[in-house]
Parts: sequence; C-alpha cells; structure tokens
Amino acid sequence: MSVWWQIAEAVANRRAAVSLRLHRAAVQFASVITRVLACAVALLASVALARAEAVDASAPVEIQLLVRPEHASQTDRFEAAVRIAATRLSDWFGPHSRARLTVVDVPWTSPLAGHAEGDRVYTTTRLIAPAGGMELERPTVRAVAESYWQPAIGAQFAWLVGDLADYSAAKIVPELFSLAARRPGYAYAGDRYFGGFVPWIIRSAPIMEDSRIGHHVWIQTLERYIGWPAMQAILSEVHRRGVHAPMTPGDLRDVAETTTGRDLEWLFAQVAPQGPAFDYGVEHLSVDTVVVRRYGDGIFAGTSAPRAASFDDRGPIEIAVTFADGRVVEERWDGRDRFKTFSYDAPASVRSAEVDPRDVIRLDAHRTNNSRSLAPSTTRASAKWAIRWMIWLQNYLLTCAALV
Repeated sequence: MSVWWQIAEAVANRRAAVSLRLHRAAVQFASVITRVLACAVALLASVALARAEAVDASAPVEIQLLVRPEHASQTDRFEAAVRIAATRLSDWFGPHSRARLTVVDVPWTSPLAGHAEGDRVYTTTRLIAPAGGMELERPTVRAVAESYWQPAIGAQFAWLVGDLADYSAAKIVPELFSLAARRPGYAYAGDRYFGGFVPWIIRSAPIMEDSRIGHHVWIQTLERYIGWPAMQAILSEVHRRGVHAPMTPGDLRDVAETTTGRDLEWLFAQVAPQGPAFDYGVEHLSVDTVVVRRYGDGIFAGTSAPRAASFDDRGPIEIAVTFADGRVVEERWDGRDRFKTFSYDAPASVRSAEVDPRDVIRLDAHRTNNSRSLAPSTTRASAKWAIRWMIWLQNYLLTCAALV
C-alpha cells in the first residue's frame, strides 16, 4: 500500500511542478506581451501628430490643427470649436490680437489641456467622445479664450486670465452644444466606466449651464448685476487697452466703474484668490416671519459707502416671499448684517421664502440654503431619491452584464 501511495504522491508532485512551470511561463509570456504593447503604444504616441490645416474665410484667425491619428475622426469638431470661439470673442470684445492659432491635441491626462501658451492652444479628447458631451469642446474653447486674454492682462495676474477664459468658455459652449444636439443647453450629463474608456451620457435632460463652481463666477455675478451690454462694453475696453499695455485687476475695476457709473469697489475688493466666501440663506420661516442670514464673510452690499441711517438696509439682494393666497412680495437687503427679520401682518400666511431667486449672486457657495417652505415636499423628495436609486441600479446591472 505504501508503494502505491508513494507512486501517487510522486505523480502528484510531478503534476504540481509542471503546473508551476506552466504558470510561470504564462506570467512571463503575459509580461512580455504587456511590454510589447506598451512599447507599441509609446511608439504610436511618439509618431508625429496628424497635421490638418484648416483656414476658414469666416474665421478671424488662421487655424492649424495638430490632431493625434486616433482622433482624426473628430477633426471637424476641433475646427468648429476653435472657429466659433475665436469668432465670438472677436465679435463681443474686439479683434483677435493673433493672426494664427495652432491647436495641439495632447493626451487627456496632460495638465496642459485647456490652456494656452501664446498662439499655441492645448486641448484634448478621448477615443470615444459622444457629441453633446462637450468633453472635446470645453477644453478647446477655454484654451482659445485664454490665448485671447493673455496679451491684455499682466503676466503676474494669471488668475485673472484664467477667470476671463472660464467666463468666456461658459458663454460659448452652449452655442456649440445647440449645434450638436439641436436643442438648448450646455452639455449632456454622463459618466465614464471601465477606467474612463466607455462613456455613458443622458440625452433626455441636458444640463442648462455649467454646474462646476470656479473662481470665475465673480465675473458672472458682475454681469448679472450690471447686465450683459455693460459687461460687454467693459471687457471690450479692457481688451482694447490691454493690447497696448497689459491691464491689472485695478484697471479692470476702474474701467467697470467708468463704464457703468457705479461704485464697484465693494465687489472687486472681495474677489481676489482666497477672498471671503459668499453665502446667504433663509435661517427661519414661520407663518408671519422670515429671517434671512449671511452665513459667509463676503458682503454683497451694492456700495462701499456706509448706510445713510441705521434702518436703511435696502440693497441689491432680492428676497421673494410667497403667501398662501399666491401673492409674492419682493424685499430688498444690503446683506451687511448677520441676520435680517421681515415680519408680516397679512390675511394670508407666509408659505415660502427664497433669497436671490434670480440667481444673480453666482458667488453664493451654497444654494441649497437659499429657500425654505412650510408646504410639505414629500412627493418631490421621494421622486428625487427614487430616480437616484434607479440610476444606481441601472449602472450596477450594466456593470454586471459587462462582466458576464
């Protein structure tokens, strides 16, 4: 019995040894294949970019595209984004100071994407980039805008150039989306899976505006406060002067005050990087009382001058109070105090209140506390969470199906 046991043990050991050698050979083979593929990818990446020159008679600048071979099918989208961005900037704020723009398609992980160095603008895209997702157009338009504003602003104020570029891109991208999707909006919402390779977008409900909060929202706030015609006149003058002598934030403030005839020092003094946070909201709501609060340190006062009287606290912040009978009362507040209380003696009770209903103060960091309501909203909340759960379940099932 012991002899047969020894023979079986020897056979088993032999098989284990063979399996181990086969496993090691497979690992080595996989390692070699991985290195070969990596070398092939590196070789393709090192190959000169596909060169596609496009000169549009309607464009204010000559456009040269340097697109990677794997992105050649998206050349028309690159060209359209650059042409429309350059045209809108020239139409709104004055002729482009550069005669030629060279658009370089860099890897999507490159920190250069969305930025510019002189007349060379850097953008990026993915191998699969659905139209309407705006993953190609957003960095392209931003880079063109940065190239446009660089000559007009001093080099030491790179943050201001970036803010102007982001602001300009936020106004131009919706036009590109409308051309691609044949409907108004900013972009389709979506996500990426399997390491970011496979995109998935929701075409039923596009995003209507850029939901990403950046430092440039102070320029959007200024525009909504003074109006687009005044904003266009300000930036046109900044660009015109900046071509001859680079402008500073103080110069921009002076131009804005001269153009509008308003005191804007109170706003410009708070918008530098690491400036105070703006946050207004409704602190308390009852049937006859509304209490609003300034949560942040930023003050949207509308003027630098002190109050004429202690009771005179009307200002640019709008507060909409809705009563049970449907009547809406608009209150005004200068936002300087931490709290402001509005009391009412009316036949109908207060139903809801909202601070800044027109979304003028884009600087407001937390919009969720801007409104309160005494009416129950259980249906709305349950529908919101049900939709979230269904989207999660859909993503989970798609992932499981892909792995089967």
